[in-house]
Amino acid sequence: MHSVMQEDTELAESFMDDRSPLPSSRASLREVSYDSFTTPSYEEKNLQWRSRARRSTIVGAILAGSILVAVGGSLLFGGDQKPGKAPQGGGLQPKLAGAKIHLDDSPGGGPGIKFMAIGDWGCSTNCPEIASADTSQLAVSQQMRRAAETDAGIQMVVTTGDNFYMKGVMSDHDPLWKEVFTERFGEIDLPWYAVLGNHDHLGVPEAQVSSCTDLGCPDLPANWNLPFFNYSLVRRVGPRSTVQMVLIDTWQLAGSSSNVPAGDTTGDLPAGESKRRQAEHVRWIDETLKHSKADWLIVVGHYPVYSGGEHGETPELQSLLKPLLEKHNVDMYLCGHDHTLQHLQWKGVDYVVSGGGALPGRVGLGDQHQTRFAVAQPGFSIHSVQPDQMHLTFVGAEGQHLYTYTRQRRRNSSARPLGSAAQPSRLAGGGTAKSKNTKTVRLAACMKRCKQIKNRLSYTGCAPAPGKPCMTPCEDECLTEWDALE
Repeated sequence: MHSVMQEDTELAESFMDDRSPLPSSRASLREVSYDSFTTPSYEEKNLQWRSRARRSTIVGAILAGSILVAVGGSLLFGGDQKPGKAPQGGGLQPKLAGAKIHLDDSPGGGPGIKFMAIGDWGCSTNCPEIASADTSQLAVSQQMRRAAETDAGIQMVVTTGDNFYMKGVMSDHDPLWKEVFTERFGEIDLPWYAVLGNHDHLGVPEAQVSSCTDLGCPDLPANWNLPFFNYSLVRRVGPRSTVQMVLIDTWQLAGSSSNVPAGDTTGDLPAGESKRRQAEHVRWIDETLKHSKADWLIVVGHYPVYSGGEHGETPELQSLLKPLLEKHNVDMYLCGHDHTLQHLQWKGVDYVVSGGGALPGRVGLGDQHQTRFAVAQPGFSIHSVQPDQMHLTFVGAEGQHLYTYTRQRRRNSSARPLGSAAQPSRLAGGGTAKSKNTKTVRLAACMKRCKQIKNRLSYTGCAPAPGKPCMTPCEDECLTEWDALE
């Protein structure tokens, strides 16, 4: 045991040394060099994992702050790399954890990218205590397959975590890979890009990582992609437009989270180690978002920032992640955890919960004034990103379109970005409002300006609650600033 861990430690130290020569790149996009890190609890699990299957790959708990990744020869500041071809001059990127994968437009396809998103879908026959889980997941998988077959524009699937209930998978040979993924979703001939959920961390989360190491390559489905706990995809959506998706492991930020029932702490780390990992992940996310030049910026995780569902909002993410989303003008945060389909908006960010993959959920809990749409039904979401517009559609288990929404591009546009940290107050007019009448006048002027810019962040399909009419994020910001004035 000591010798195995000593090997990993020496390998990690050599990768962390900036003076060390960069390892030669591998011959596959699925291969990766990385820095391994372990803690006592993870050490025991991973040694058991190795003894069961030597072909299982990634050893130790992968840290987004200390693991150095090269995926397909394209790092955070690296060059482009086409999937399936040998990388050119890949290697490690010191200091920053994570990887950026560049994807070309599909042959014969037009501009833009379209993908399906599903979360909390890891139940088939392995959740007998929840009677509806099997039939719900089967119905959702069938509708996703039909969507992929009838809409040639759909090019990939994104998961928002909880890929395998109830306690993740233990190796790349775990029977749940066949039972949950291959038998139910195997006919969807598209690449899948995954993030991990809290239930995935109750098993061996490294068993879902698709990258190769010196120990070998995992025996995972060919279309399963989870190269690293945190990673980033960049895709061209037009001649001069790109979308960047930053996929993160929110368990590293919130652990079992204060919104998870008491006792669900199997995957938690010791307090000191948890804080260190948390800081490393926050730093990586901040750096990745800060350096993004994409016209569209989407962050994907498991835990919600805002939600009116059964688990509700995640305080840790509101403290650590939400400020980064606002500071870096992120367009959308896509998540799961609550077994619902929800669309919420706050300060220019669209918060989308797509967690209806299998389990029943609830909505309408708490005072979520950010909510634009919410339903507790099984289903998934379809996202279409074009050079100047992004479309969201929630699809139910019977194939019905439950909700649609359209957002206009605001990043890298000539129009002033909403929610920018440098943006002057919409209500500013010289000095601070000192009377209710002045505040009201400024609010009216602000609302008028929103109309004049033709609701650049407009949406359709809103179902307003009594006394809460539908408003654009522009109008929401007017009210937020109005409330802040004294």
